[in-house]
Amino acid sequence: YSSGSPMALLGSVSVNKFSLVQTQTVNATAAVQALPFFPALQNQTLRGLTQEENTSLHVQVKNTHAQEYYVNDIPIILHSRWLMQWIPANRLQIAAWVTPDDQAIAQLLKRAITHLPDEQPPVPPGMVGYNNATPQQVTDQVDSIYDALRVNYHMQYVQSTVPYSASGGGSNTGLEDIKLPGEVLQQGSGMCVELTTLMAAAVERIGLHAEIVVIPGHAFLGVALDGNKTRFAYWDTVDVNNNVAADSANIAANNLYAQNMQKKTIVDVISLSDARDAHIGPML
Repeated sequence: YSSGSPMALLGSVSVNKFSLVQTQTVNATAAVQALPFFPALQNQTLRGLTQEENTSLHVQVKNTHAQEYYVNDIPIILHSRWLMQWIPANRLQIAAWVTPDDQAIAQLLKRAITHLPDEQPPVPPGMVGYNNATPQQVTDQVDSIYDALRVNYHMQYVQSTVPYSASGGGSNTGLEDIKLPGEVLQQGSGMCVELTTLMAAAVERIGLHAEIVVIPGHAFLGVALDGNKTRFAYWDTVDVNNNVAADSANIAANNLYAQNMQKKTIVDVISLSDARDAHIGPML
């Protein structure tokens, strides 16, 4: 935007039938300037986006006296929320599938709390995140989430290749259907990336920093054991349906991470905090 004479302008942006309207006031001058917009989604709108939908991006600019300077409805295509394209350009987008505010995640954490007494003392008083928690107590909290999936939800791991294309690939490279955590809890099964985003959602809800580690054909969870992100531990959901307890899954995943680090076969590490800083919020 720009203006031959300085003036205040009100810019409004929304996605028709999909987002709320976001309006921002700017001071326009002769110099061309740019302003990003991040209109909030309508409540639960993404639940129904299971196939491509044609809609429009509505843009409107007025002055403070309601005189209209610009209005346009730009055709856009919304892609299904089930479809993730695993290429480096989209690497942070997987964080949209991490939905800590979903009430299904709140229910998962209620069940996870009941597993805390199974940990070695001193156990954390609850799902307290980093609040006065030792690294072991942070581990205990994630262990309890894992054990809740195993014991309370009888979660089943479904073998499926994660077709992440580190080279970028073409338009059809790395396409994969990914369900939301609440849907995975409801159906009682998920592939590695679905179970990883599910655990990441619970981890993020209690204030812990999570990462999604991608290796050839697989993904698993990393969690910082302190608020400064200086030390990490890992959990792999591959054995969740083999009655493998969380502490054993944690040890196996730590070893898996170390082995892939040594072999230099880690494809990517996707930080949720990096994604949130890039305005990639949860779908729900």
